[in-house]
Amino acid sequence: MAQFAALGFDRVCLGVQDFQEATGRAVNRLQSYEQTKSAVAWAREFGIPSVGIDLIYGLPLQTRASFARTIDDVLRLRPERIAVYSYAHVPWVNHAQRTCEQLLPGRVEKFGMIIDAIGTLTAVGYVQVGIDHFAARHDALAAAGQGESDAYLHGLFTSPRGCPHRRRCKCHFHFLRCLRRETPLPAQTRDAARWFRPTSSARVLL
Repeated sequence: MAQFAALGFDRVCLGVQDFQEATGRAVNRLQSYEQTKSAVAWAREFGIPSVGIDLIYGLPLQTRASFARTIDDVLRLRPERIAVYSYAHVPWVNHAQRTCEQLLPGRVEKFGMIIDAIGTLTAVGYVQVGIDHFAARHDALAAAGQGESDAYLHGLFTSPRGCPHRRRCKCHFHFLRCLRRETPLPAQTRDAARWFRPTSSARVLL
């Protein structure tokens, strides 16, 4: 995290999906509240101003009640941005999804999860931007949501169209794996990260 801050990164996004252990085991994606709390603390410690947390609703073994508990846990961390994505069940692409088809919530239950999330997040002051993004009122995304913002994979741009700083790499943090990059970044992102050798565990999407 210190390396990211030193390179000028101003936002981190943590892919939590869900804090409930049963759901985490069903999708082979265990990430505890305590792990996430530590990552958020590191970001704050090293001066990264914007922390985002990504969630997914409609996962195996999720219920409206269990997802509401995850939302409550996320709010305790006070992230600047929260994304609440819909689970996409595509077993013809991801064959592993076939093993959990019987564990998926029904359509009404799943719809209730996003309705509850919208109500809870907006009630405590988050601004809804688009369909599935929420931003604290002091975050740049909240202001951008009132004007023009563009979507990209798993996120939204807040800078004006044509701004060169929009060409930046995006990091997803993982706690159990470390990736070392040994080759230069493409020219369009070299000004942002130059030679990127993260000492924290990370995956770089370019």
